[in-house]
Amino acid sequence: MRPSAVLFSILAFTTTTVLAQPTDPAYKVLEARTPSRHQHRAHAHGIQDAQKRQLKKRKAAKRKQCQLKHTSTSTSGPKETGSSSGSGPSGGVITVQDAKCGDNGATKSITTTTSPNGSLDWMNCGIKKNSNSKWTPPNVTMSDVITVSLDDSLAQDNSPYKACAKYLDTFKSVAASTTINGVKMPPIMLAAFAMQESTCNPQERGEGGEVGMFQLSQDKCPGGKASDACYDATTNTQIAAKYIKSQIENDAGGNVFLMTGNYNGWSTDMSYYTAIKAATSSCCRCQNNLDYVFQFWGGWMLGVDAYDKGLGEYFNLKVCDSNGKRSRSSLERPFAEECSAEKRWSFSS
Repeated sequence: MRPSAVLFSILAFTTTTVLAQPTDPAYKVLEARTPSRHQHRAHAHGIQDAQKRQLKKRKAAKRKQCQLKHTSTSTSGPKETGSSSGSGPSGGVITVQDAKCGDNGATKSITTTTSPNGSLDWMNCGIKKNSNSKWTPPNVTMSDVITVSLDDSLAQDNSPYKACAKYLDTFKSVAASTTINGVKMPPIMLAAFAMQESTCNPQERGEGGEVGMFQLSQDKCPGGKASDACYDATTNTQIAAKYIKSQIENDAGGNVFLMTGNYNGWSTDMSYYTAIKAATSSCCRCQNNLDYVFQFWGGWMLGVDAYDKGLGEYFNLKVCDSNGKRSRSSLERPFAEECSAEKRWSFSS
């Protein structure tokens, strides 16, 4: 027999011997190390299922964290007071009702959408998401609303007005000389506008050229332009107080909700769609903040930081990035800010 034939026979015998002995320990080890296609698929599905369970647990933990945060009560806030004249509020909540807007939705506690001065839906009466229906605010005057003392608010450890502390005397002085329909302007009203407009920053310059602490349009400034005088905190405050008084008494017919919306560019011709129209423009922050009126009367005027506590429902400015242009994120709020549980705090006694 030729050598090549002998070699072929040996190889054939060896191969046959290995494959013919599935009970051999070495064969079993090899088989265990090479799982089948079905085993691979089952293993992959097992990993995916484990990842889904882990993600589900994380979401549940986050939701629980949100619930705990939103149901906890803060330290006692400043005492609420009504206006010194008129019928005023009763039992710690506003008593005004408006036939066209339904129940005022006022609550003693402040939640993300209700307050002693009424609910967000009531203040935004007429505005509906994805609708062309127009704003028809309830008629509320200075003697109807509930406010807190700016001094008391600043005395709180968690006061939202810490940034305004250096301007306290200015606010008090200007407010003391300003009477709106027979009611003295509360100093916290000036502080509230200053906080909501610029975080009490006298050097703030708006995307639309607004000037100073109260973000005045340039036509209201001395000389009709953004001069250094208009950035002066006292001058800016005096102009703002005069404008607010005029808006309430004349243009708004005494309606403080109407005036507050007007300050942010609202009008009775404004709908949901017209408010968010600028979201697709080069000046995204030129939108009307659809939570503005509620954040003002349901938060700032009651000594509560409307931004820190997430007061509102629309949050339409969140689509804008720091440059004032529309961001690439969707209109939906992030999960962390969208806890579906009831969002409630008790800031007032």
